[in-house]
Amino acid sequence: VVRFSCEHCGQKIRVSDTASGKKGRCPHCKEVVTIPELALQDLLADSPLKLIDPEVDDKIQLQSRPLVQDDYEDPFESPPKTSGAAPSKPKRRLPIFLDVFLFPLNKTGLLMLTAFTLAPVVLYPVSFLGCFGPLLYLGLMICVWAYMFWYFSLCIHKSAEGDVRAPDTFNEDMNAEMTDMILQMLRTILLIIVCLLPPFIYRIATKDAGGVFYGILAGCTFFLPMMLLASVMFDSFWAAWNPRVILGGMFSSFFGYLVLVLVFYVPIGLYGYVWKLKSEQENLALALVLNGCSIYLIMVSSHLLGWFFYKNEEKLYWSV
Repeated sequence: VVRFSCEHCGQKIRVSDTASGKKGRCPHCKEVVTIPELALQDLLADSPLKLIDPEVDDKIQLQSRPLVQDDYEDPFESPPKTSGAAPSKPKRRLPIFLDVFLFPLNKTGLLMLTAFTLAPVVLYPVSFLGCFGPLLYLGLMICVWAYMFWYFSLCIHKSAEGDVRAPDTFNEDMNAEMTDMILQMLRTILLIIVCLLPPFIYRIATKDAGGVFYGILAGCTFFLPMMLLASVMFDSFWAAWNPRVILGGMFSSFFGYLVLVLVFYVPIGLYGYVWKLKSEQENLALALVLNGCSIYLIMVSSHLLGWFFYKNEEKLYWSV
């Protein structure tokens, strides 16, 4: 396995060693990157020059290992001296079952939360601008929703790297095209719809809402968190339907995944309750508060997905 970082955005990437030397696109920023070569060690092994001093030979063999993150272009060059240690990941201030609810509560997270909550109200006057006003309003809201879904996926990515607070989108490395954001939104919505479709097809066909219906629904909801995580981490809709990825990841981290399913649906359940309250309210201010609570809970669930990957990356055996 080759581990390296994207030269454009710094995204950590892990691929099979069979892809060494090839080019591909970074799943995060979509820029073309070159996977580090693994041929150096083989060249040294086949070289007719043999070193007599075992200490020197061991030093060269150590430095001629495959290039990964934080290695240097020249394996025989001494690394430059640094003035300090690499920055460490922020630590949780509270036990994890409480601290996860603090994930959106930093400066950027609160700003995103406020923007997503107020966007429908702020943009609503646009709908009165002539006959094309409603279409313009719809187009603007699609852009807002696309950015929101992209930000949720960014929360998963950054949590998968060990972050415990909402990512800072003002970092110049964190950007994406609007078309990519819209595709991310459509892919996520389609995945949820297709995954939850079987129980509702069964109910429509049989008009039965009994034990079989709830059994199928429970099975679909059990698979959904792993499928969402795979879709985001692989940046692919089809990765969520790969049995080796989904079933392999579930069985290799079975007890951890059971915990994820239980805690993942706690904020989702609260979200459903908040949505029910919002639909019953005619007070605009209260509806906005409840809408903000809904978005906040989705951010918490996104963090839980990414944190599961961070804690179980070695067990999943995903070449992300």
